[in-house]
Amino acid sequence: MSHRPALSQVARGVRSFVTAALVLVQPVISALLLVPQPAHADVASGDVVFTQAHYPGGTYTIMKRSADGTETPLAGGAGAAAIATEPQQPDVSHDGSRIVFDDPRPCLEDTSQHRNVLIMINSDGSGETPLTAPNCLTNEYNADLNPKWSPDGTQIAFSHQHNITTLPGEFSSRIYKIDPGTGAETTVTTTDNEYDAPSWSPADGNGSHRIVYDSIDPATGGFQLYIVNADGTNSHLLAGSNSGYGDLYPVWSHDGNRIYFVSSGGLFGNYWYYESTDGFTTTTNVTRHQISSDAVNPLPEYDLSADDSSLVFVQGDRFDGYLGCRQLWSMIIVGISLT
Repeated sequence: MSHRPALSQVARGVRSFVTAALVLVQPVISALLLVPQPAHADVASGDVVFTQAHYPGGTYTIMKRSADGTETPLAGGAGAAAIATEPQQPDVSHDGSRIVFDDPRPCLEDTSQHRNVLIMINSDGSGETPLTAPNCLTNEYNADLNPKWSPDGTQIAFSHQHNITTLPGEFSSRIYKIDPGTGAETTVTTTDNEYDAPSWSPADGNGSHRIVYDSIDPATGGFQLYIVNADGTNSHLLAGSNSGYGDLYPVWSHDGNRIYFVSSGGLFGNYWYYESTDGFTTTTNVTRHQISSDAVNPLPEYDLSADDSSLVFVQGDRFDGYLGCRQLWSMIIVGISLT
């Protein structure tokens, strides 16, 4: 027996055409109520931080939507504290005090060109701090995308893309991590096929974290999910992810027992999850489930509430699909029983 998750619209006014850049959402954890907050920590439980793209005009703004429906610009658009050109992929630190996103900035070597770098701001939009540099080396292309905070706020994982333009096919995309305090970068993966946002596990008994990411299987050309220690060791296929379908855009639940993802399997693809009885510390006891919902044309931009009871996502217009506007929706997924 299946229980249908309750689906509700968060914001009808969030509109962008299919040619717009991706729109991300980040529901903020309810545990914020228990954590002492710096004076600028304006993101609270129930808020959603997302990128809003307006067409025509092509303006991009990182917005905060409060639980009462009030929307506040944080970066990029009119009235925002932080200056940005096309801010995208915002992610809120787990204590609610900081936001990281990627944004194209003028190259150090040639200001007529731009490269995507990581930018950190306080959660009210103040204190803009570049974390990576917009280098434009001759015959090379670099971009830093899809940042994700570690649960303890000491590291940010992201996708680093690198291309040698004079060598066709010499394109790589790897998962890196950066210390936002020192700027020290570390390579996490080395297979050159990791294009999308990674996601962190909660800390284990030793305080260590793991990262789940999607990567292309060279043998099949399809995307599968992999888990790696945060130091780059012990990378391995998530059990069951070689299903024959494409598994992408993973999000690790806060309790550690589920990994949500977007799959090419099922009607319209939709949202799925792997469930483990041991926090995915072994390859056994892992099961694969599809979330039963009436979501239509769900897009891969989504995230979980801190208690893992709700999923907030971007959906194509319910009548026009991918060709119309995009909207923020949420659905309650707690207590789902799938057979």
